[in-house]
Amino acid sequence: VLYAANAITFLAYAVAVAGVRGVSGPEAHPPGDDEGRGGYLQVLADRRLRRYVLGALLLLTCGYGSMEVGIPVFMTTEAGLPINAIGIVFFFNTLVIVVAQVWVIKRIEGRSRSKVLLLVAIAWSACWVLLAASSLVSTVAAAVIITVGVSIFAVGETLWSPVAPSLVNDFAAPHLRGRYNAMGGLVWGVAGTVGPAFAGVVLGRGLGVLWAFGLAAGAMLAGAILLSLRHLLTDAEDGRAGARMTDGV
Repeated sequence: VLYAANAITFLAYAVAVAGVRGVSGPEAHPPGDDEGRGGYLQVLADRRLRRYVLGALLLLTCGYGSMEVGIPVFMTTEAGLPINAIGIVFFFNTLVIVVAQVWVIKRIEGRSRSKVLLLVAIAWSACWVLLAASSLVSTVAAAVIITVGVSIFAVGETLWSPVAPSLVNDFAAPHLRGRYNAMGGLVWGVAGTVGPAFAGVVLGRGLGVLWAFGLAAGAMLAGAILLSLRHLLTDAEDGRAGARMTDGV
């Protein structure tokens, strides 16, 4: 029933997209700004994109890529929680996103995007540290700690969603923007493959606490890499100097 309901939501979205009018056609940009059709070699020559991809790949692997598989397994094997607790914990994760997303977007507008991405790393790292700590306390306390952890993770999600896509689109050359976005999308696919595979191997060997602390450290390293982008970006590209951010959706 849940899968059928989910399929219906996709159909509803398809109807909404089909109803969109007047947004097609080539993007307008200043004369002389188009340097030719370009290609992926030109995209990969951009040091900013290479650094973003490296940081984003590591952060997403230590974030989304490890969350949906790793946290449920950790909850039931390391923290000793019942299976039905998984749904309750993820309910609070989703609730925080729904409640906080618009508020967060208003608060981060005009602020350094690279610094906001560091905040994402801090939030996700804190989640993994709390997850590791949950294995050392009683079942009830573990449930509370993990719920707090995934709620903090959700705050990081609300920061990531509007900032990361906007950053890539702002420093992309207009005639290569599609390829820049393709590279940004590829990061999700790779992280979504590596994260669960790594979690399966490590958690399968009973090293859940080590796994959680490793992800916390990896997230902070990724945050440092993304923060270093600040010196490679203009104020507008980094969202500073009153520049407005798009929502990235």
